Amino acid sequence: MYTRAKCNARLSYNYIFKGLKKAVSKALDSVDLTKIHYFAHHSEHFMSVYKLGLSEKAAAFAVKKYHFHHRVSEKVLEEFAHD
Repeated sequence: MYTRAKCNARLSYNYIFKGLKKAVSKALDSVDLTKIHYFAHHSEHFMSVYKLGLSEKAAAFAVKKYHFHHRVSEKVLEEFAHD
C-alpha cells in the first residue's frame, strides 16, 4: 500500500508544495480503502502491544498469533516477560 502510494506520488510530484498536496491526494486515492483500513488496524495492534512493554520480536509474534483477538491476554504477556 505505502509503496504504491509513494510511487504514484513521485510520478506526479513537481517539487512545489501545491503539487505535493495534489500528488499525495491522488496517491491516496489510488489505494483501495480496505487496504488502508487493514494496515491502520494492523498498526493499532502493534502499538497496543508495544505499550505493554513487549520487545519488537515478541510484539511481532503476539500480533501474528493473536490477530483475531482484540488484545493479548495477561497470561501471554507473563510468558513473554519470563523469556
